[in-house]
Amino acid sequence: MNKGHRLFLDNFYTSPKLAVYLLEKQTTLVGTVRATRHDFPAELASADIQRGETKFSLSDCDVLAVKYRAQQDKANKKPKIIHLLTTAHGNDIAASNKDKDGNVAMKPTCVLDYNKCMTGVDLMDQHLDSIYYVFYLS
Repeated sequence: MNKGHRLFLDNFYTSPKLAVYLLEKQTTLVGTVRATRHDFPAELASADIQRGETKFSLSDCDVLAVKYRAQQDKANKKPKIIHLLTTAHGNDIAASNKDKDGNVAMKPTCVLDYNKCMTGVDLMDQHLDSIYYVFYLS
């Protein structure tokens, strides 16, 4: 705390209350959040958005809530809706990777940052799980 670190969290831990607390301790937060989480903006959670569209809501405490609808969830071929809280980003949009048709997807910078940083965590978890599995069977 109080060292300017940035914390990345998944939706199990992220809440608006935690974001405010960490911001007071000079620690920024970026995390996916459940739309039903207490104090998440209800108007944002219920907002209808189209594929590739993003909506933002900034609280009085400088916590930015984001709702982003991805082009398509690769796993089940349905649109994927992402809810995110950040105290480290503004409401900026940036170009992402190209789809199979060569179109550039535009995503919120907080989503791009979250994906970049959490991918390493997911890979580490996979390695740790396989190491545990080998150790457990030995």
